[in-house]
Amino acid sequence: MIFTNKDIISNSFIFFIFFLHSIEMLYEEVIDEYLAKKEEDLIKPAYGEKSIVEIPRTFLYKFGNRIKNVNKSLLKSLKGEHIVFILLDAVGFNIFLRFIFGKRKYFKMLQKVQYFDVLTSTVPSTTVTALTSLYTAEYPGQHGIMGYKMYLAEAGSIIKVLSYSPTLCIQRETLKDSGTDMNLFLNKSTIFSILEDFGVSSYVLTYEGHLTSTFTQNITYGAKVIGDITLVDAITLISKIVNRNKASLIYSYIGIIDALSHKYGPFSIHVKYALELIFSLIQRLIDIVDMKKVNIVISADHGQLRVFKKNTYFFDKICKRCNLNWLIPPFGEKRFSYIYIGDESKIEKFEKCFGESFNLFRSKDIARKYFFGPIRNKKVLYGRIGDIILSGKGNNLLIYPYKKDDLEMNLKGHHGGLSPDEMLVPIIVF
Repeated sequence: MIFTNKDIISNSFIFFIFFLHSIEMLYEEVIDEYLAKKEEDLIKPAYGEKSIVEIPRTFLYKFGNRIKNVNKSLLKSLKGEHIVFILLDAVGFNIFLRFIFGKRKYFKMLQKVQYFDVLTSTVPSTTVTALTSLYTAEYPGQHGIMGYKMYLAEAGSIIKVLSYSPTLCIQRETLKDSGTDMNLFLNKSTIFSILEDFGVSSYVLTYEGHLTSTFTQNITYGAKVIGDITLVDAITLISKIVNRNKASLIYSYIGIIDALSHKYGPFSIHVKYALELIFSLIQRLIDIVDMKKVNIVISADHGQLRVFKKNTYFFDKICKRCNLNWLIPPFGEKRFSYIYIGDESKIEKFEKCFGESFNLFRSKDIARKYFFGPIRNKKVLYGRIGDIILSGKGNNLLIYPYKKDDLEMNLKGHHGGLSPDEMLVPIIVF
């Protein structure tokens, strides 16, 4: 489903889309386009042109790097010398449809859209994996950042990538303090360092509290990183940058929707109000910059799924009941968990115990089927994705209690899995 400016400015088109099509019908049409297995409602990433990974690859192509696998429709819409990429964490296509698309108050704004489509996230559909792809222009199978909790043989433990510390550790950045080099598993080839050779200035705007993290410093290498305090601060900074520079790429990361969706649920009034504020500020940005020189690209890293306590499954309890053992506890995501079981003969028993609530995949089979995209180093990747993967059916979550806090499942929104709500995100270009 691709909408261009010519489509969007047509009054008959707007009437057809916004009024004759219900939100549910439009969502179902998009889901049908992407389903990997209709009976299981799984979305396979559309790597090659219609995933979020092609967004930074298209930016590179626009500025002179003739990289393969770009989004051709996105490329055609990028006519300005400045690109402002507003990355809305967890604003899935489901949330966008519910609160923005088709709402009368946004008609005037949406008529300025040059390109609109629906893309797939990465697998797993989680911030740490998706952001690494969006900042490096690499697929998960290339950069190897495979989830929030990752088994890292180099560090000898399961680590939390964002806080750069072992899972059982409360303190942040302890791996940095121990001398472990993040370049062991994430090199410093980013979209920003590549664009330096093409004379393009790169900027990353992110929350001030993220500036000193090892993860942020690695994925933003080559850009000028600026801390912002509020959404208003971010919009003001963007307007100043595009008004004083030639040829620039600006990434602005906004994480408030993800935080609110986790706490209150993706369809909560909190998310609605926050999204309305964001789009009102984007409208303000459109009004104050020279849009002949600027393209504003809006997308997300992943979506979110409403979850409930009744859909929570504890890995250790199920294994105890089924008399199952494993080598390394589950890691990755609660909706997409990697497990080392050691012996393939156990797979049938794991399937019997978990199959009603989770899709069980052999990890190498998922990799071969391109769910992680092209693979740079099979030995490294296979060392990070376990022997099997348990992906939640419906709204189901798999929890292993590394700490006492893990026993208290208070989140109302989650992501990481292969459902449409988690995997499908909008892309909008002004």
